[in-house]
Amino acid sequence: MADQTPQFCTACGARLAAGAQFCASCGAAVAGSAPVTGSPAGAGAVPPPPPSTQPAGYPPPPSPTPDPNPTPASNNRIVLILAAGVVALLLIIGVIAVAVNRNSGASSDQPGGSPSASASVSKSPATNGMTQVTLNVAGCDDCTIKAVWAAFSPTAVPSDIWNSGPLPVVAGKVSFPVPVAKSQGLSFELSSPRDKKEAVTVAVVRYEQSPVGAPVTPALAAGSTLAYGCWAGSTFAEETLDLQVDWFPGTDFDGNPAQMMRAYFNPGLATYGTASETMNGDLAHQNVWSCTPEDL
Repeated sequence: MADQTPQFCTACGARLAAGAQFCASCGAAVAGSAPVTGSPAGAGAVPPPPPSTQPAGYPPPPSPTPDPNPTPASNNRIVLILAAGVVALLLIIGVIAVAVNRNSGASSDQPGGSPSASASVSKSPATNGMTQVTLNVAGCDDCTIKAVWAAFSPTAVPSDIWNSGPLPVVAGKVSFPVPVAKSQGLSFELSSPRDKKEAVTVAVVRYEQSPVGAPVTPALAAGSTLAYGCWAGSTFAEETLDLQVDWFPGTDFDGNPAQMMRAYFNPGLATYGTASETMNGDLAHQNVWSCTPEDL
């Protein structure tokens, strides 16, 4: 009996092998072929599974493996909260630092030896209306120093004068009590047997071009043309100030070579009143030194 198997699959058009019951390409049953034993004949036959697309010789792709330590969303929130807390803490520290710096930098118009002196928490306020002023004196062991406060009326007539009396420098120091009310506008007069100028030396409280609290070199002092001779004063029980004395060559009243004295606080102090002209950085007078005649 002649083979009735068609040459081409009626489902997909692929060429069929002789005697084939199923299409090797699509698995469709071949029309007119004998039924397969144990399998339903015709279109109801179960097609073979499609061929694998994995290349021969390669293992199958691995299945996705779940993360053994997943990060919960709550952990992320905790990290964000901690970071925000650190930033807020840094901002608070910065604000506190700025406030401390502003409070520690006193104005040059405030009483005290330097900008930080009036803000110092280690100083005690004067309770008996007196402040003990101690000068550390360098460069003049044979000096005598007098603290002077003078007030003038608008007609330039002395209306009130106070002074400590001349006190000798002993072991580089001199100390005297000063009424707190007289400390503002206080000046310091120096004398020495070596100083031959025909005037009384007044200690420079601060040279005009030098900031309060800045160190003063001999060259800066000698080259300064304007200086303040009155101190801003103090409201504390004690004040310790550093006074420097330099010596320079000059001429006396008769024109003879002589040694001259220049005195200045180093570092410069807070001042009161207006600046005055200097001679070689030296302040001096022949009568009474006053800061501002109308104001004191």
